[in-house]
Amino acid sequence: MVRSLTLLCLAFSSLFLACGETTPPPKRAEQPRRTTTGATTRNDSPTGAGHSTAMSYDDALSQPEDVMALKGERELRNEELIGILRNPTFMNTCNVPDSMSLTLKIAVRGGKAIGVTVLTRPDDATVAECVDKAVRELTWPESKHRDSFTTTF
Repeated sequence: MVRSLTLLCLAFSSLFLACGETTPPPKRAEQPRRTTTGATTRNDSPTGAGHSTAMSYDDALSQPEDVMALKGERELRNEELIGILRNPTFMNTCNVPDSMSLTLKIAVRGGKAIGVTVLTRPDDATVAECVDKAVRELTWPESKHRDSFTTTF
């Protein structure tokens, strides 16, 4: 009887609860999807090659930055970086359809976007280039650091 109970317990332990436990194992927490506050988030994330009318996001990040020379200099907070995109007028100006997903990868220094890559789904080079140019015209607070972020609409 004890042997049967032990085998039964072992068989079910991997499916339900370990022998003698009264609570199930903790579930893994789901990671929240990061979005820009005020942005409309769509389900399909853009994939494929990004579009850029000048220096791309990756090219901007690949340029060396003398971190020691910038020690003590002001860095932008996340809210300062993303807050500029809270009311993105370029969505209308560039005729971005409601069904389109956008991912913006932006590197900023000195109050301007120094590297931008726009990914769209479905892929649309015309819309992506319009959004890229509109983002490059935006102004961020001054900082000598190269700050970067990615956001999805």
